[in-house]
Amino acid sequence: MGVLTDIIVARSTDAEAILETQVPSQRYPGFDAKGLDEAHLAALLGVLGDADDDWADSLEPLAQADEEGPWLFELPAELVTQLAQLPDGEQARVAAAWGKTDECGEWAPELVRPMLEGLVKYARQATDEGKQLLMWICL
Repeated sequence: MGVLTDIIVARSTDAEAILETQVPSQRYPGFDAKGLDEAHLAALLGVLGDADDDWADSLEPLAQADEEGPWLFELPAELVTQLAQLPDGEQARVAAAWGKTDECGEWAPELVRPMLEGLVKYARQATDEGKQLLMWICL
């Protein structure tokens, strides 16, 4: 079945309420990002020019239902800022480079750009609203 992932815009203080939902992107602004995980995001951060992807190894859940998930993570501010500031005209180039990383090798090329576009859209919304960009993962 794979990893179920939702990217949403919310306050980190809403973590417990978010975990009570079956599909957070139906209750909060966001999108279904099936298969996306911290390794993919670390690769994206590298493509965006930040070589420090150590955060992926040390990313701790903001909240979790139990040991087997689901888990809720707050995406790092540096990633959200870079996504929010990514010019529309650069998205095709960044998506192509991200799609060539080892981490995205299992994704069909036509899925990479919509994934990036969703991340950019909701990073901008989170920034504009003073909220966080959160990643909900369920196995």
